[in-house]
Amino acid sequence: MTTRRTALKSLAGVFMAAGSTSPGTRPPAASAQPANPAPGAFRKAVLISMLPKERSYAERFAIAGAAGFEAVEMQTIERPDEATEIAEAASTLLVPAVVDPATSYRDAWSRSQRVIRERLLPVATQLKVTIAVEEVWNKFLLSPIEFARYVDEFDSPFVRAYFDVGNVVFYGYPQDWIRTLGARIARVHLKDFQLDRPNGRFAWKNLGEGDVDWPAVSAALAEVGYRGYVTTEVPGGDAAYLRDLAGRIDRLLRSPPAAPGGNLGVA
Repeated sequence: MTTRRTALKSLAGVFMAAGSTSPGTRPPAASAQPANPAPGAFRKAVLISMLPKERSYAERFAIAGAAGFEAVEMQTIERPDEATEIAEAASTLLVPAVVDPATSYRDAWSRSQRVIRERLLPVATQLKVTIAVEEVWNKFLLSPIEFARYVDEFDSPFVRAYFDVGNVVFYGYPQDWIRTLGARIARVHLKDFQLDRPNGRFAWKNLGEGDVDWPAVSAALAEVGYRGYVTTEVPGGDAAYLRDLAGRIDRLLRSPPAAPGGNLGVA
């Protein structure tokens, strides 16, 4: 039987600690309040889907660490044995609602808040797990002011924003969203696009090769004091590709590179 505790740990985008290459190793206990890592370099993370699927989790974590990444963002974990192999859940990414012909904006807002408040937040508070809400292409949370209000209405340190730099370039400026959301930002996704606005089209690009104004993004993150995890959300590749990707993050965000090969942390 699935409990609320189990459901919370199994939501899409669950982050798992990879503090050791040994299966089943648990990360350090969370503090009473969720917090970003101490000021310093941005902490680079990579999606598990970008790493070789045929390798064990221990091998995938080792590949990520050798490339210069400090954490791995996991996808939905449904099997208990698989979750045990990875580690204990640390925070949850939640896409709260979708606006469509059958669901109004107002309904999406109120229903999603009710579900989070009644079903998820009590468990998140008990487990000290951060529910990080992301703005995605679901016709919802279309401005930084709305996003900030949505998070603020929970009045809880365990509901924050998972800001995606690339998702807003079609209708806004990432640096503006960052300044508006400020300390509400729990985590950051990185991706880039080249826009063809007259024809309403776009093409996925590697970081730094699209239309994202990375110097402005870097400046905005510095202004709001963000020094947490920045997770790449781009296609995967081999070890050389991953090293290049980690280097791009260092250059674009002016972050000192991490020493390769160390233990992965909690994203």
